[in-house]
Amino acid sequence: MEKMVGQRLKWYLEYHSLLDTNQSGFRARRRTTDHILRLHDAVQKALANKHNVLAVFIDIENAYDMVNKTVLLSKLLALDITGEMLRFIQSFLSRRTFQIRVGSSLSSIKESANGAPQGSLLGPLLFSVMINDVSRHVFSSSALYADDFCFWESGSDIQLLEARCQESLSKVATWCINSGFCISPSKSAAVLFSRKRKPPTVRLALTNVLIPSKRDYKDLGITFQSNGLYTTHKQNVVAKCHKRLNMMMFSRGTSRGQANPPPHHLQMSRAIGLGIRHGGVFFLC
Repeated sequence: MEKMVGQRLKWYLEYHSLLDTNQSGFRARRRTTDHILRLHDAVQKALANKHNVLAVFIDIENAYDMVNKTVLLSKLLALDITGEMLRFIQSFLSRRTFQIRVGSSLSSIKESANGAPQGSLLGPLLFSVMINDVSRHVFSSSALYADDFCFWESGSDIQLLEARCQESLSKVATWCINSGFCISPSKSAAVLFSRKRKPPTVRLALTNVLIPSKRDYKDLGITFQSNGLYTTHKQNVVAKCHKRLNMMMFSRGTSRGQANPPPHHLQMSRAIGLGIRHGGVFFLC
């Protein structure tokens, strides 16, 4: 029953184009690369024109566990989802319980007040509905993959970019309060992409708490650098390749002295890592 409702709800949302075009999570023919390439394309175009890009990466604390069921049902109603489907979803979300196991011991049964059921077929789709309208509260360009949300402004005047991003950040904070979410200022970050040798430090605040200004940030497995290059990401990929190839050769060898891979394996791992190149569209993570 849950699978059937999920398929019908997904068809309804896609057929009527009710999901945000910036949302790439849990949707057919969309993936993490759609999210990544939006920001990548904006950064490369801006830097090519000697402009700057100020990007803000938002981290929502325990996003799935903090889904407010009442707010979610109201958002479903706003999308004109009524009747038996709404009643089933309401029943699906109601009186859900959980237990904690430590070794062979189980805690007492507790009822979950909030949260989208993780591991269920319907849970990810309901979460997409819950977070669907976040990008409508910012004037900036944005990208959304499940609960990974970022927005950015581009231009030559860094102070103007800072002011615009601060306005969008305040609107996102208000949206989170109304939706029952909470942003983590310490895990969120602002990255100024610029060709300047000594770019200024941007100051963006979330409820009077400054969010970190970083030179690089890892988003969905890709490390974005403030200079628009992917040197750090390439080095990390090559290092992972070396470790895995060494483990494979170690398990294949008859003695511990045969752990190092032959030269052609090293060349292969370097080629894989260098597949991520500046200005390209191929990412390996």
